[in-house]
Amino acid sequence: MWQVSGSGWGRLDRDSAVDSMLRLVDVGLSTFDMADICKKSFLLLLSSLFLSVIFIEN
Repeated sequence: MWQVSGSGWGRLDRDSAVDSMLRLVDVGLSTFDMADICKKSFLLLLSSLFLSVIFIEN
């Protein structure tokens, strides 16, 4: 998840990153490897999955 951990890899389009991660979950990916230093990627993934559950449940 270093790709979305900060701006060191270029500008991040949050919506595109979220869509990509949710597509991976849809096809069965259940684990995202994140180092402790990648706090931004963890928060992005957590918020994305949380929001998707809210929208799916409602």
